[in-house]
Formats: sequence, C-alpha cells, structure tokens
Amino acid sequence: MSLLLVAALAAAPHVGSAAQWLALPPADDFTIAWGEDRGGAKVIQRIRRGETLQSWSRMIMEQSFAGAGQTDAADALSQIGAMWRSTCPGATLSAITSTPGDPGGDPGPVARISGDCPLNAQTGRPESLFAAATRSGDTLYVARIAIRRKATGDDIGWADALLSGLTICAPNSPKAICQDQ
Repeated sequence: MSLLLVAALAAAPHVGSAAQWLALPPADDFTIAWGEDRGGAKVIQRIRRGETLQSWSRMIMEQSFAGAGQTDAADALSQIGAMWRSTCPGATLSAITSTPGDPGGDPGPVARISGDCPLNAQTGRPESLFAAATRSGDTLYVARIAIRRKATGDDIGWADALLSGLTICAPNSPKAICQDQ
C-alpha cells in the first residue's frame, strides 16, 4: 500500500463516503494495516499494533459497497459463508440471523454470521470468523472480525461487542460513536 493511501486512510479512517460511513466501537491498540478504495468498493483492515498482515492474532475488516443493487445484508453474508466454506474444508458456520436494526433507521436490519475453520490452508492455523452486514440506501456495509485460533469465550465476547455497536454515521450525527470518527 502506498504511503499516500496510508496517509489518506489515517485522515479518514472509515469506509463509506463523506455523506455516510460505517463505524464500530473503538478497538484499543488496533491500527490500519491496509486499505483500498476502488470506486464504490472500499475496505480497511485493522490489526493490533506490532503485528503484520502476514502474522496477526485478530483482524477487523470494514467494507462498503456503493451501488450494491438489490443485495441485502443476509445475501452478502451468504456469499461470505460460501467463500469461507470453499477456502476451508471442514468449516462450520452458524445460521444467518437478522435483527431489526436501529429504530432511527441507520443501520437498517443487521444480519450476522459466525464460523470456525479447523485449519486454514494458507496459514496452517485454525481461524474463527464473525461478520455483520447492513444496508443504508444503495450502499452495503460489512464488518468482519477474524481470530487466528478457535475463538475463546473472551474472543466471542469481544467480537460480539464490536459487531453489536455497528453504526452508520452521517455528518452532524448526534450519535457519540459518529463524533469519534
């Protein structure tokens, strides 16, 4: 990743647009390790300070897809689940669950999924996945958390707290989480 892109991401450390973006509760000691903006598709990967993209223990990935058409949150997670199964023989996945979302409208309905991979072929290690997706207007937002081991109770609680705090922010939003972004 170029230094210019890293600097741009540090100035605006979220995915989405200037009009609307995905926010998660702060994760202490995490930093942006990689990011990409390909027009309407944006991604940021965060890892713990001192870790690398090749050797990390926990990763937070935030994605936004502008112009996502009719793809809803559950469809997006179904696709993620299919990819997870195809890259990890023996992977287990939870059923996709949906919650109504924020009564204020953003996020709308939120779909969630989790899974375990007994042995990731690329790393030779187990891996656990937690993901949430929602839509706002024509943009699909996805937050994924990966843990490079079979998740413990503490890992599950940490991932749940982050994903439960998923919010879609807009400029001048009264939501505290949006003020910190």
